[in-house]
Amino acid sequence: MYLPGGKKYFSQIANMKVRELRKHMYDAYLEELMTVIDIDEFVKEEIEGKGIVVIDEIDKLVRSQEQNSSTKASDEGVQYDLLPVLDGTIVNVNSKTKVDTRNILFVGAGAFEKQKPTDLVIELQGRLPVRAKMESLTLQDFKHILTKTKHNLLQQAIELLKTE
Repeated sequence: MYLPGGKKYFSQIANMKVRELRKHMYDAYLEELMTVIDIDEFVKEEIEGKGIVVIDEIDKLVRSQEQNSSTKASDEGVQYDLLPVLDGTIVNVNSKTKVDTRNILFVGAGAFEKQKPTDLVIELQGRLPVRAKMESLTLQDFKHILTKTKHNLLQQAIELLKTE
């Protein structure tokens, strides 16, 4: 087994308990590993290879007809600014890390209560082609969720009160 510092190091750890020694060796190994691995490069490779970005509330980029039309241009500008990122470009994360977005999965989510997904600029619709329409939950749905599902919230609250 490799011991940094040789005999001097061994004499320091010789009288340690196993629990202390395990933590000490873990810390020493981790410190050595950090000098070998470039963390920024590792994170960059993980993001580029396995990254998923959720663009939540994308429906907020669309203004309804009754809203002020002067903000419509800026909303469309934001939509057009998203296009290169979705297509694949180099994005500056910090002063020394740049991430390529070509292999990142982008997911857009929004309620679209007053607007429709077709109100987005046509180029953005093409980059986010799959749509899933969901219906609002009814009172019966809420009752079922609260009472009939396994480990439901009401049952959890009852069990929690039993411990008091």
